[in-house]
Amino acid sequence: MSDLYAGQVYGVDMDPRWVKRLIRAGRLADATEYTTHLLEQGSGTRLSPDMYRDFMAAMDDGICGRSYGNTFGNAAGLPVEQNAELMPYVPNYPQVTMNVVHKEDWSTTVEYGTVGQVRLTVLHEDLFLPNILERDQALRYDTGSAWPSDGVANVTPLRTTSSALKGLY
Repeated sequence: MSDLYAGQVYGVDMDPRWVKRLIRAGRLADATEYTTHLLEQGSGTRLSPDMYRDFMAAMDDGICGRSYGNTFGNAAGLPVEQNAELMPYVPNYPQVTMNVVHKEDWSTTVEYGTVGQVRLTVLHEDLFLPNILERDQALRYDTGSAWPSDGVANVTPLRTTSSALKGLY
């Protein structure tokens, strides 16, 4: 698909045979380092407004597709607003719905424009997973009448302390 649109994709390739070989050779430190490296890549990154603007400038205002993926669902990027200070996403409805809930009370949805923890529900023909709390926080985004479900915006790693966010989490 990226070839069709002349895009570039970043992928993470994991070779379990290499890890098994390292373990059999007694190189546990190397196996641990490799595994840690893979997990750090797979935990996600945060796209900041500055990064988005830099990408757009580098691409001479070309198309910059965004998506938000989490444990069991994905969300497509909607057009950015406020010079990329607001970056909204809408889930793959009806198979996935997303809510933004209070961090201390996952049963209560926050008001639109308020930050909370991302909670999703997955409903496939053969799978139902309700109320999955993600390691992410976001603004609850009102999609209006354009979409039949809420969206999320400005997704970042869930903050449970006052420490600063890192680029990777």
